[in-house]
Amino acid sequence: MDAYERYIDANSSDVAGYVKLARSHARLGQQAEASKELAEGLATWRSLPAWRKRRAFVRGYAAAFWTRVWWLREPAAITLVALFIVISGGLLLAAYPLVASGSPFP
Repeated sequence: MDAYERYIDANSSDVAGYVKLARSHARLGQQAEASKELAEGLATWRSLPAWRKRRAFVRGYAAAFWTRVWWLREPAAITLVALFIVISGGLLLAAYPLVASGSPFP
């Protein structure tokens, strides 16, 4: 954990460092510290320029969201994932007849 803290001190604009530090806190059972580090990482994410956000989306913002779901078990994040799965499944079921028929028109 000390290594992640030194990494954040040297690279304060890298959201992935905050996410890794939050995951290590969560593994040790320090939920409050993990939430604080994620909040700090997301605040850093909001201050980044657009090109940096695009470059680090998966390792930064998406990883922070997944940490909220998997490691911290936050109900709001789990609800959003479940909602995304239900909506995606509904869209796939609605699009299946169009794809299966092979024609662009029903």
